[in-house]
Amino acid sequence: VLFRPWHEMNGGWFWWGRTACTPDEYKKLYRFTVDYLRNEKNFHQVIFVYSPGGFKSAEEYMRYYPGDAWVDVMGVDDYTGLNNRNNTHMTISMLETMDSLASAHSKLFAITETGLETIPDSTWFTGVVLPTIKTNPSTMKAAWVLFWRNGRPDHFYAPFPGHPSAADFIKFEEDSVTLFLSDIKGIYKTPAE
Repeated sequence: VLFRPWHEMNGGWFWWGRTACTPDEYKKLYRFTVDYLRNEKNFHQVIFVYSPGGFKSAEEYMRYYPGDAWVDVMGVDDYTGLNNRNNTHMTISMLETMDSLASAHSKLFAITETGLETIPDSTWFTGVVLPTIKTNPSTMKAAWVLFWRNGRPDHFYAPFPGHPSAADFIKFEEDSVTLFLSDIKGIYKTPAE
């Protein structure tokens, strides 16, 4: 189970965010959460993901970082760099920074939340997301990209059958750098099988 406790803390929209919580208070909250789940509830199947929102520097990214013992994966929730073709340089910069930080801390890194609400660009997946990921060796190291939820007809981030971007999403899925669950064979087989 991938769990992103208290994500986007560098924004001001959550009660644990920068306008209501200091970096030290946030670190205590994050550590308490991990400690409680690991040691009180004995949850050892949880992978803890640190996920600030968009950032401009390594220092900004690490401001709320609770420590290597409390984080399994470094992530970023990105809604600005991937919102159109003109902003992808911001995502590329964040991924390059995360590659360096993840390497220094022996962690994986990922785009832990992103999307384009209602996907008004019918080629967004192959015209924006895919070329951004394929930019260079650092960007190619992102372990995954999570597209946000489909909450209601006017608030969705993944295409559905008949949506103008559905064919483009299929092209995205078929690209050699993407891996979907259907591409993985035999993952749940036991050695005896």
